[in-house]
Amino acid sequence: MANCTASDVRLVINTGLTDDEIAALIALADTEVEARGFISPKWTAGLKKRLSMLLTAELVSMNDVMSRGINEYQAVKPGNASLWRQMAEKLVASVQGPYVKATSYREIDEE
Repeated sequence: MANCTASDVRLVINTGLTDDEIAALIALADTEVEARGFISPKWTAGLKKRLSMLLTAELVSMNDVMSRGINEYQAVKPGNASLWRQMAEKLVASVQGPYVKATSYREIDEE
């Protein structure tokens, strides 16, 4: 089952792609969402939907170079697919919190 629909994606990006083409891209984006294992209680259906929308928007912008962000994503201009990925990663970081690991004894790195 898809985390979002083509009409959800059209709320964040204006594109000339058909709903069927967007649905295929949603399937790809949702594969990434599931592969990354967002199963903690922090990841509500709404957050997964937003992440799916952002990742799909990235794929849409790669397939339709004239697509552009709309509504709160107006700053995303055509040909700027990397901004969609950055916003998706920002959402992930805000939900999961900082990732901290020890690389050696008495030294902690933050990513």
